[in-house]
Amino acid sequence: MAIRFHKEKPQPAASMAKDEKAKKLLAKVKLWQEDSESMVSDWECNQEKWHRMRMRIKKSKTFPFKGCANIRMPTIEIKIRKLKAALMNVIFGIRPVVSVEPPPSGNWTIAKKIEKFLDHLIMEKMAVKNKFIIAIDQMLEKGFYLVKPHWRIEITTRVEEFNLEDVSMEEAQ
Repeated sequence: MAIRFHKEKPQPAASMAKDEKAKKLLAKVKLWQEDSESMVSDWECNQEKWHRMRMRIKKSKTFPFKGCANIRMPTIEIKIRKLKAALMNVIFGIRPVVSVEPPPSGNWTIAKKIEKFLDHLIMEKMAVKNKFIIAIDQMLEKGFYLVKPHWRIEITTRVEEFNLEDVSMEEAQ
């Protein structure tokens, strides 16, 4: 096996300019990343503080002596539980969870059937109640929460066996 050694040729000025542009672009993107991280740091600290307060995670006490009393009342958790129950009752307390009004020339019986069908899809097929319990809890703790509705997909793989006698020559090609 032969090994070839290549001498590096000096790069033309056009490719050097491209490298400089790429370095400038990279530096700009890194600066954007650092700026975004610094903007989010206060928000992250507050979120962490509120989560620790809610879950009653205590710092170790050393003043006035090591192991002194550290009492906190779980007021945040009590309020969140009450609000969560109230919001769940507002959303899921009355079935169907959706209401459909027909247009002026429409029929109310068809609207009621659509309500029942949508209620069945939302409550039984999509099973959103458990997801909404978590979403409401997180929304009350953090101030917002995003929920993405989606359908469950089932992929069925089937294997069919054929004999050579079953397949014609035209189908085989």
